[in-house]
Amino acid sequence: MLYICTALKLGYNLNLLTNWANSMWKLIFLGLIVWLAVYILKRAIQPTGNRQSDDSSANSKANGESIENMVQCTICHVHLPRSEAFLVDGNFYCSKAHIENK
Repeated sequence: MLYICTALKLGYNLNLLTNWANSMWKLIFLGLIVWLAVYILKRAIQPTGNRQSDDSSANSKANGESIENMVQCTICHVHLPRSEAFLVDGNFYCSKAHIENK
């Protein structure tokens, strides 16, 4: 008799465990569906993959800034914008003192 009662209780507990596991899978599946919907909506709102870089270039153009090439000083090898460098005999220099010391 004790064996039958134990088996019935064990079966009942396994049934609860199975119901709980099924409920968890349903919640996980629901969470996955919600995440997928949010992901698709975000992609629809931002159609370009590199929208952030487009915004930064638009901001720099709006501010009057432009992308400028960097050059290297022949003497000290410091990199500086081409507009600030001195070009003498095909070489770039960062200061007049370096032009005189060539």
